[in-house]
Amino acid sequence: MQLLSEGRPGSDEMERIPLASIKCGDLGMDCSFEVKGTTEREIIRQLIEHMESEHNIPVLTADVLFRIKKGIKKY
Repeated sequence: MQLLSEGRPGSDEMERIPLASIKCGDLGMDCSFEVKGTTEREIIRQLIEHMESEHNIPVLTADVLFRIKKGIKKY
């Protein structure tokens, strides 16, 4: 089995992005918190930590994680 390099379709690694952000409000929350980062993984991790600590949402569904990935604004 040949492993694919990072950034290629089918790779286990998430796509590296130069700079991106997402706001909690982009997911329908009444909150102005914004996460910025250089990778999708970093942004998602920070947003999950925020959702757990500030909104008392300990587990995010696959649908919410999908919405987070789609909502990340890439610059």
